[in-house]
Amino acid sequence: MSPVPPVWLSKCRIFTVRADGTGLTRVTTSGTDNFEPALSPDKRRIAFARGLLSAGEPLGRRLGGRTGRAVTAFARGGLAAVDALERARFDVFSGRPKPSRARLARTAIGALVP
Repeated sequence: MSPVPPVWLSKCRIFTVRADGTGLTRVTTSGTDNFEPALSPDKRRIAFARGLLSAGEPLGRRLGGRTGRAVTAFARGGLAAVDALERARFDVFSGRPKPSRARLARTAIGALVP
C-alpha cells in the first residue's frame, strides 16, 4: 500500500481504508466540498449534503426575488431532511425519517419572509 501523499492531506482529500490497512480508496476529488462530512452509523457511507445545502441560503439571498426564495426554501428543506436523517441515525429501513411539521413550517416561513 502506498502512503497518502502529504499534499493530498493538506487539501482535505478524504480516503477510506479497511481496518487491516489495505484498500486505500480516495473518496473525494477536491478539498472545496469536503468539510463536515457525515459518516453513517455502519461506517459504510459518507455524505456531504450539509455543506452543499448550507451554501444554498447565501446564494438565495444574492439571487433575490422568486428564484432566490425558491433556492432558499430548497436549501432549508434539504437541511431539515438531513437533520431528520441524523436524528434517525441514518436508519431509513425501520421508518421514514422526516422533519416535524413545526420544523417544516419554520423552514417555509423563514424562506418566504426575509
